[in-house]
Amino acid sequence: MRKSLGASRLSSCCAPLGLRFLVLQPTDTVASGHLSSIMSFFIVLELATGFTNKYSSFLACRALFGIAMGGLYGNTAATAMEDCPPAARGIISGMFQVGCSLGYLLATVFARALVDTTPYGWRPLFWFGLVHQCCSYSFSSASLKQRAIKNDNV
Repeated sequence: MRKSLGASRLSSCCAPLGLRFLVLQPTDTVASGHLSSIMSFFIVLELATGFTNKYSSFLACRALFGIAMGGLYGNTAATAMEDCPPAARGIISGMFQVGCSLGYLLATVFARALVDTTPYGWRPLFWFGLVHQCCSYSFSSASLKQRAIKNDNV
């Protein structure tokens, strides 16, 4: 990845990615959480990341993704806790906490399966991530429609 994007050192490649998690994700909720309501924004950023040719454009895509994701995560977690029964809230909140670790595990599995076996290197990881984004978009759309129908019948 470092070579294909033209980054000079490995440390210059890893530090900004850590910065995305430590700085951008928490501050985005205040800055622009409203962008996260547009699911197509995630899909475009995921696709664009796989097509970047320069390290600066890669960082820009990942920073915008981190901003939108942080704005979405807090609202999603609060809504999920609000809608589930009080007895299940501990288990559901634990599932949210395990989600990040499971994501890293799946990313490692897909990296081993895709990176060395395709001529595109690391890029298919982001293209394959579109499957998850599209499934999430479909699920949230169906959930919102079901909630609207339920509220109309009340």
